[in-house]
Amino acid sequence: MFYVSGTDVNENNPAQIIGYANNRVDWKIHVKDANGKLIETKEVLNEHTLRMKWTSNQISHPVRIIFLQMSQRRMDLK
Repeated sequence: MFYVSGTDVNENNPAQIIGYANNRVDWKIHVKDANGKLIETKEVLNEHTLRMKWTSNQISHPVRIIFLQMSQRRMDLK
């Protein structure tokens, strides 16, 4: 499960990003603006729960729409 909430994201109003997996996985999140321009990529490795707030210092205006993509890669058990 992967959940994102937030509009008019800025330093006072961060986006909420929450993810749950049954097993430990690597999370990769790509944040894009309304034009599809990549703003930031974040990796969280070997976790089953992802909870974070996101805001960017790289932009001077609020992001109106945030597109996030998540890819899970199951960790190999050895």
